[in-house]
Amino acid sequence: MLWFGIMGFTIVISLNAIALLASAANPSTALFFSTDWWGVWFPIYLVWFIFAVTGLGIKLSP
Repeated sequence: MLWFGIMGFTIVISLNAIALLASAANPSTALFFSTDWWGVWFPIYLVWFIFAVTGLGIKLSP
């Protein structure tokens, strides 16, 4: 789970950066912490954060 969480974060950050650089039509959805960003990207970041924390909990549990 930790591995999936880290890889998911890496992919999402990469996609967010590519969308910010390449999106001429609507760049506001890719701007970090803008109003539109919260609706589009935050849920994805939240999912991968939950995966990473769950994996970390599994790895650190006795």
